[in-house]
Amino acid sequence: MRLPVLTVTLVLTCLILTSALSTNESTNRVQLIRSALLTDYDVFLECTTVLSATIDSVQRGQLPLTRARAAYIRTRMAYKNVEMFLEYLDQEYVNSYLNGAPLPRSDRNSSFIVIIEPEGQQIIEEMLFSDAACTDSALTQLVPKAALLRDNAQQIRPIVRSAPLTDRHCMAMLRQSIVRLVSMGITGFDSPASGNTVRELRVNAQRIAWLAHIYVESLPHEQAELQSQVKGLSKGLVAFFDKQKSFEQMDRVAFIRDWADPLFGALLDVQLARSIESVEDYTSLPQATNSKARHIFDASLLNASYFTGIPAKNCTPELVELGRTLFFDPILSSTNDRACASCHKPEKAFTDGASTSIALGHDGNILRNAPTILNAALADKFFYDLRASRLEDVIDHVVTNDREFGSTVSDMVARIRTSAEYAQKFALAFPNVSDDRNNAPNGVTERIHSWSVGQAIAAYIVSLTRFNSPVDQYLRRETKVLAAPVRRGFNLFMGKAACGTCHFAPTFTGLVPPRYTETESEVLGVPTQPVVAHATLDADIGRFGGTIKDQVVFLRHSFKTMTVRNVALTAPYMHNGVYKTLEQVVDFYNRGGGDGIGIPLKYQTLPFDKLDLTAQEQRDLVSFMKALTDTAGFGTRPSRLPVIDGRAELNKRVIGGVY
Repeated sequence: MRLPVLTVTLVLTCLILTSALSTNESTNRVQLIRSALLTDYDVFLECTTVLSATIDSVQRGQLPLTRARAAYIRTRMAYKNVEMFLEYLDQEYVNSYLNGAPLPRSDRNSSFIVIIEPEGQQIIEEMLFSDAACTDSALTQLVPKAALLRDNAQQIRPIVRSAPLTDRHCMAMLRQSIVRLVSMGITGFDSPASGNTVRELRVNAQRIAWLAHIYVESLPHEQAELQSQVKGLSKGLVAFFDKQKSFEQMDRVAFIRDWADPLFGALLDVQLARSIESVEDYTSLPQATNSKARHIFDASLLNASYFTGIPAKNCTPELVELGRTLFFDPILSSTNDRACASCHKPEKAFTDGASTSIALGHDGNILRNAPTILNAALADKFFYDLRASRLEDVIDHVVTNDREFGSTVSDMVARIRTSAEYAQKFALAFPNVSDDRNNAPNGVTERIHSWSVGQAIAAYIVSLTRFNSPVDQYLRRETKVLAAPVRRGFNLFMGKAACGTCHFAPTFTGLVPPRYTETESEVLGVPTQPVVAHATLDADIGRFGGTIKDQVVFLRHSFKTMTVRNVALTAPYMHNGVYKTLEQVVDFYNRGGGDGIGIPLKYQTLPFDKLDLTAQEQRDLVSFMKALTDTAGFGTRPSRLPVIDGRAELNKRVIGGVY
């Protein structure tokens, strides 16, 4: 039936008016947000100027030290008001010049070795609130650091003023702020000395609530329940910090389960209800985080395709199955008896249970402990020394290592190409290899190639990604009970014990939130033997021996921060397997790392003082880590390996290799 012309005209007119009203509402909303954020930024700028002048006056003897500390606290509170905006605009700049950890770092965007000395609020805080802050030398050092903070804050003023801002940006900024609050804020990551953490967290929560309220204020009547839900959760988020008596007593489990995670999910519903685009609507490039994720402690928060470079559409069952077969096939090694699964056994959570893995041909041991590959795809660097930038590159390193597979890439590929059965599997896994440029490097037409072997095994490792431990399920409100020791242990891990300041949630690795695009390493001072006094430093130089860019003094003995997930199944621990139990690991950290057992290292990244954990607290930490176990559905071995044509001796090879 054809609608009358007048009806069609009225419908079109209504649609145009609705669109115009919606556009005007969006414009007004964004202008309101921009105005408030710019005002907050100007307040922060003014506070940095006052802080610099105050420290200068203290150094001159014109004001007491308490005035400088008070000025710093005001600067921090002003910064926390605008933190969500600055971090969203340029997290790299913030981390390097405004609020980064008080440690030197390399410029990861430079092709050369460029060292960024610690600058910003955290280095000022550590100096200003130390016992030595009142000395002339300390104050003399503080003066230029405060002036530099002022100048650095001023430096990005043009970017802050001109940065584009839309509903899409604001919603991403809002949800990213919740992730940061959960993964870093409640750990006290960026307030190391002032004792002001809870007040700062409340300011963060207030800003989140303010922005959330703006987006639900004018929702249509049919969305009244969603509006009420978001307002209630936002109010609860702020009220939670109002009730906290101290940083150490904070119930982080309750904060995440009752307020932060539900609000994170509800804001996704607001975004959908308002038809606000996400970054995926604007680019086909993979993003580290998934804008449609509903929970923080869920594997869907992160996009494995970002880290592997393999488009999600290409991770077909056929590709994963090929990768699984290759992973368990010793055809990759020169001796045809060593497979990936030789050192990464599924029954041991994809480790081998040895301090350091047995070398090829049983000729001694390789240098380091075999880490789990469960959730290993979620990283931007691989190996303990971070020398590989892509997961598929790991295969090349292992194949060509004389102590591991002892082969060459070309020889490995040649062996696989002799199998018609493998050729069929590669054809199924890479059906469009000759004409799909997204599925093969430019100019490559051969399906069985080093890149396709690497991609297949990488796809299999991606399939081993899962966050479904009892802790995850409880935080997502899928279960109703979490054992008391586990709950206490989580709160310690993310609080007093400071584990969460290096093993970031929800991966519990060194993958840095809230954007999750950089993997960190740490200098711990790991000993050669599990002694508690007069220890000897392990000789492995870690990242310093990885790539040329990492040959800087503060990365000597620095190692990738591995996951704590499934750690109950992956003993022994550390890069050299020195500790046999989790209890020993906790004791090492409780003593202050290497410095606490007689290994003083200038660039140790752990706090040099003891954690002062009680015996019960140490047991609770172990209980929590054991509760992160989640291997359901992992580890099935192929029933057989593909036939190698014309090579009868190769068809006797063992599934998973000989170890």
